[in-house]
Amino acid sequence: MDRPFKSDQPEHVKYFLTVFGCLDLLTVLTHPGLCSFYPQANLLGTPNRWVFLIFMIVLLAQGVLLIVGRKLGAYLYYISFSLRIPFMTFSFSFLFDLLAIPMVGDLRWIFLILLFGLEGYRLYTTIKFQRGGYLKD
Repeated sequence: MDRPFKSDQPEHVKYFLTVFGCLDLLTVLTHPGLCSFYPQANLLGTPNRWVFLIFMIVLLAQGVLLIVGRKLGAYLYYISFSLRIPFMTFSFSFLFDLLAIPMVGDLRWIFLILLFGLEGYRLYTTIKFQRGGYLKD
């Protein structure tokens, strides 16, 4: 049977990539713009709905591909990373709802900086795992 992950990789790599893939799937399922087919919070003003739909499909695909340990999942993440900021769609955005943090004043900016930091860490680890050869072609 063909294993999706390389057999000589540390176990923590597989778990990180699985968590990253699940975060992408969770992002798609919990994004407020998905239900109405229109992003609620974004920096683009009135975005193109088709770009948003393609972005959501890419997030679904990259989530599944990262869970099974494919390089294409990492490449899709690199592409979608440039759209995460304009659409305000971060891997850890669900924490806003989960922690019920009021989006007022300095607390909002502190939490947004934390989200940027977490997303940056995810980008760093994805690059590290991809360059380390832990993903299959």
